[in-house]
Amino acid sequence: CVLLQDLVLVEDFIELLQNEPTKLINSVLLHFKELTDNVQMSLLKVLTNCCSHEVGHVFLTDSEGGEQCNLKLLCPDVCVGALLHENQDMYSKASSLVYNLCRYQIPEDTQVEVGSAILECLQKDLPETTAYNLMTGLLQLMKSNEEMCDLAGVVGMNCSAHQKLSPRLRSLCDEAQTMTAL
Repeated sequence: CVLLQDLVLVEDFIELLQNEPTKLINSVLLHFKELTDNVQMSLLKVLTNCCSHEVGHVFLTDSEGGEQCNLKLLCPDVCVGALLHENQDMYSKASSLVYNLCRYQIPEDTQVEVGSAILECLQKDLPETTAYNLMTGLLQLMKSNEEMCDLAGVVGMNCSAHQKLSPRLRSLCDEAQTMTAL
């Protein structure tokens, strides 16, 4: 998995994956929940790295074209499951995936699904980096989807706890609270 984590950072490798006839990534993600926690965390890193550039992000989230549609459904499902996992290492790794997924546009139906999981994860006692990644992702979703602003206003973001962790989180919480008040 470590080699794959590095390879998905190369845009040309993503093109190879797109045309790979066995659709290995699809198969692995389809059976994600059956894998050990260590393998799941390694695969989260693969997805996180893949989403770190636009070509990889499109590969994992594009709603156009045949087999790729399966990834559009599988990647968010894996992300949501990891965010809701009881293991802190798992949801911390998933927060990095959220950060990268939300850097670019994701399909509207996926926004609400991922956003709901972010809001639920934000209710936990989180390390600063995890809370920062989740709040950054949530803000991106709120900026592109008014429904997310409404949902965040109803569910809450636990900003009273998170804004104490760092000035950058305080700033994100202030911005999110302003958006929910509009």
